[in-house]
Amino acid sequence: MVLLTVQDPILLSGVALMYLTFPLGWVIWQAWDLLPIELTNPIVLILLLMGAGWFQAWAVSRLVRQLARRNG
Repeated sequence: MVLLTVQDPILLSGVALMYLTFPLGWVIWQAWDLLPIELTNPIVLILLLMGAGWFQAWAVSRLVRQLARRNG
């Protein structure tokens, strides 16, 4: 509930991206918590989560095409 009342929209969008990019988003989020605070930048986290989402979408589309070719 705290995330819905936070004033920083980057934090809220980062959490939403983590859920949308599961499972890679969760791995990135967990690894991000291990970094020292001076190395963390919310913009970089959002970009990493977006990249994970794009990669997963690409991988799923390749898998679906592969299966369609095999069955067709």
